[in-house]
Amino acid sequence: AHEDVKPVRYKEYGLLYSKNKINVNINPQYVETDEIDERYNKFILNIDDQPEKWQIISINDARKRAGLHTTNEKLQFYYQNAKSIIQLVTNDQDVFKKTIGKKKFQKVITTTGLERFAYDGSKVVFYSDKLKTIGGREVFGINSGDLWIDVVDHVNDMMNEGGVSLTNGKKPEFLLQRIIELCTNPGDLVFDFCLGSGTTCAVATKLFRKWVGIELMDYFYTLPLNRMIRVINGEGRGISQSVKWSGGGFFKYIELEYFYDTLNNLVLNRAKEQQLALETNPEFKENYMLSYMLDVESKGSLLNIQSFVHPFDYQLNIASGVVGESKPTKVDLVETLNYLIGLHVETIQSIRGFQVVTGKNPAGERTLIIWRDLEEKSNKDLEEFFRKSDYNPRDMEFDLIYVNGDNNLENLRLPDETWKVRLIEEEFLRLMFDTETL
Repeated sequence: AHEDVKPVRYKEYGLLYSKNKINVNINPQYVETDEIDERYNKFILNIDDQPEKWQIISINDARKRAGLHTTNEKLQFYYQNAKSIIQLVTNDQDVFKKTIGKKKFQKVITTTGLERFAYDGSKVVFYSDKLKTIGGREVFGINSGDLWIDVVDHVNDMMNEGGVSLTNGKKPEFLLQRIIELCTNPGDLVFDFCLGSGTTCAVATKLFRKWVGIELMDYFYTLPLNRMIRVINGEGRGISQSVKWSGGGFFKYIELEYFYDTLNNLVLNRAKEQQLALETNPEFKENYMLSYMLDVESKGSLLNIQSFVHPFDYQLNIASGVVGESKPTKVDLVETLNYLIGLHVETIQSIRGFQVVTGKNPAGERTLIIWRDLEEKSNKDLEEFFRKSDYNPRDMEFDLIYVNGDNNLENLRLPDETWKVRLIEEEFLRLMFDTETL
């Protein structure tokens, strides 16, 4: 009998998707090589002269003149003379064909508008085109193609990268660098919906990309969060040295409210007979919980209007990790409203006791949001602030103005002005419960 032996799996697959492949721009990625490309078989003796005066000899004669003896000397010769080493390539473009029979180098403009050189009907290709910056060094490189065996060289220190480890799920920063640079450019946005140890956002930061990461597991605080703190402080492992990363930037993390946290904060208006009927029929109770209870009974308690009197101190009872226990946790209502209305935030400022946010909503409307503690800032204070501040719609051309608490701002609107005032409390309620508009 023979032992059941299967081939060792050496490969994984990376899949690239696009809504329209015509619009995909792939940035070529290169791998360092020390192999000499013997197709480049000619050498320009006087490369610093005018092209029409260039003289060529064979690469073998050039090597003999240099007195090369070892492989290392040969490679060094190619580095030092890359701009003088060439090959002549057959090309069907007319601009090259017109030079047939002319035994001298000529500048030509290709059909794509590029400046190139021609010689006797052929296109001149320089060895210097093979020089690529890889890992912070200028070396000879070849296109990495679709087989990335060089990634293996970067897995030895993978578990230490970022100062965090994740069993059976962590990827080397070099691999994410290859993927991100292949598909994006500096300033582009990178998404990772399963953040894990945080490799994606760490590499995106070091490559000067914007990023959004999402993680549901509890190790968010010990793995990706700690890692990103180290990154902006100049963490030096992974690709840091090759991209000359020394730290900088900032990021924000947000914890979304859980469904069961919402249920913990419900205050229900229900008679004793209704409660008894629910307790004696579990199936009916489940359907009730997901429909009438959330839509009617609890509608007011999910958004306690009194909370907007002191909007900067709003709290929810959030599960503490111990079954049956919760603790009051501060919630950022200002940030929450920005997300609810889909605001592209331009400025956030605290001015004389008012929290002021400006930006544009998805419809492109210029939007102003004014938050206040209603016991500290009266309507008279609000109107005075509105008149004297730089946020007067007559100067800033706002279309929408959101304010918490009843107010008289619309009385300040002139007949030829079209801006509107919306109550923050009403907008919260509408956006949380009006599912027909979602």
